[in-house]
Amino acid sequence: MGTITIGGLATGLDTDSIVTQLVGLERQRGIGSLQTQKTDANTRRIALQTFNGKVAAFLTAIKKLKDPDDVLIRKASSSNESVLTAKAATGAHSGTTEVTVFPRTVIS
Repeated sequence: MGTITIGGLATGLDTDSIVTQLVGLERQRGIGSLQTQKTDANTRRIALQTFNGKVAAFLTAIKKLKDPDDVLIRKASSSNESVLTAKAATGAHSGTTEVTVFPRTVIS
């Protein structure tokens, strides 16, 4: 048995063309949707890479804080540098130390 196609004969419309155009529009919409999804995925990927870079930089900065010698500022001073100098070295603890220097007696 053969296929009977009425098409536009009964209505006067070119139904084959209309169906072809509708199918084409659906395909374009599907492709557009996929392109939108691809663009969104790329945007999320770039955002994640940027976030990962910032987290890595943050962790590198945190590692520097583990060593107090890299963070603490040590300072030592003398009230009279011509008599006594002072230096705060690594491992120095905070506090005050008083040193009294007596004048040197010269016997002739």
